[in-house]
Amino acid sequence: MNVKTIQYVLVITVSMSLCLSGCDNGKTLNGQPALGSTPVEKPAGPTAVEVVPVEAIEYSEKIDLPGSSVHGMETSQLFSRVGGYVQDINSVDGKEIDIGSLVKKNMPLAVIAIPELQDELTEKVAKVELAKSEVEQADAAITQSEALIKQRMSEVKQANSQKAEKQALLGLQKIKYQRIQLLVKNGSIGKEISDEAEFAVKAAQSALESVAADVKAAESNVAAAQAGKVKAIADKASATANLKVATAIAKRAQTMVGFATIRAPFDGIITKRYVDHGAFVRPATSSSGVMPLFEVSRIDKVRVVVSVPNTHAARVLEGQKVMFYNIGGLPGVGVEGTISRSSNTLDTKSRMMRADIEFKNPVQGVSSKEKLNLKPGMYGTVSVRVKDWKNLPVVPVSALQFDELEQPYVMVVSGKTCHKRPVTIVFNNAKTVGITADIKVGEQIVLNPAGQLQDGQEIVAITE
Repeated sequence: MNVKTIQYVLVITVSMSLCLSGCDNGKTLNGQPALGSTPVEKPAGPTAVEVVPVEAIEYSEKIDLPGSSVHGMETSQLFSRVGGYVQDINSVDGKEIDIGSLVKKNMPLAVIAIPELQDELTEKVAKVELAKSEVEQADAAITQSEALIKQRMSEVKQANSQKAEKQALLGLQKIKYQRIQLLVKNGSIGKEISDEAEFAVKAAQSALESVAADVKAAESNVAAAQAGKVKAIADKASATANLKVATAIAKRAQTMVGFATIRAPFDGIITKRYVDHGAFVRPATSSSGVMPLFEVSRIDKVRVVVSVPNTHAARVLEGQKVMFYNIGGLPGVGVEGTISRSSNTLDTKSRMMRADIEFKNPVQGVSSKEKLNLKPGMYGTVSVRVKDWKNLPVVPVSALQFDELEQPYVMVVSGKTCHKRPVTIVFNNAKTVGITADIKVGEQIVLNPAGQLQDGQEIVAITE
């Protein structure tokens, strides 16, 4: 026999021995019961576990947000509306306005020299005065035309009176003429007297016609005077419109001159100064090279800007109480406040939500009760009080387990069985865990179940 044949025989022999050995134990090689054998059952019973009661503590849930910074309630950079050279920088309390200067609203800070604007204003003001004089002249013309109308009306009245007198005289002359004609027919008087009477009638008729012409002339004069008044009124309307235009132009020029004085927009402090005497300032309307003159911040009231990460954004709300502490420059000082407003949106770049807390300077420290001022640029930590519990359930950290979805749970003992109870973690200090769930203080939970227990499994509870 060769070597390969000998190896083959040995393998078969060992295999048969193992098979016979397995058959003797009632099982096949793979651990399954052998044919015709009876399986041996292990004794089953409840699992012994250690249990502890759920305890309770008084607890305030807080979220600490470091890196919160103090900003002025309002901060503005002041630009010039017009271009020119810095003529003057004003003073406060005998000192030239510079960083740290306290200023009041509308206080002049600097003056820009713009001679051409001043000249333009002088011209526009002169045109306003000229327009005013034209309006006054139009007023005088109206008054004069009204007086002339009265005079012409008087002349019409006088002419009508004379016309009435001439009409009466004509009537009298006609009556005389008729009487004389009767006497001439009777032969009482001569024809020459009749001729004289006829001439007198004609003379009276001519006088009446002359007066009637005077009446028409006087009425024409009245119409002319009334037309003069209408023209004077129109002239006044035109002069008034010109005055309004001139006034608007002058007002604009005055506004432009006013822009040459840079004023504080509110009570605050100068935080930056960018110009000195003689510096050329470009107008803010220019597209390039525009530089501010000053930066002013309002510090009687400040805001602490908080960046809230997305993990806490849903729980930080307007109106919640906060503590601002670990303030750089103010060691050991903490001040209490309230979240004044929240953006309620997350920044697309930082994935942070902004919240603001307003403080009115000076603020009072919580511990020292000392009055102090929060200054823009300071930073510290904001602790937000999310919720307060008088009886928050707490369990040992070893009692907490997580399922395949990473949902935390504890095993609660009910009689001789245990049941899975999902919970929400409030805090975890590596020793105990504060939880919220449908769980009562005093209930028994399994300590250190190590995930081997099933929901509804029978147990034997062992207390410490």
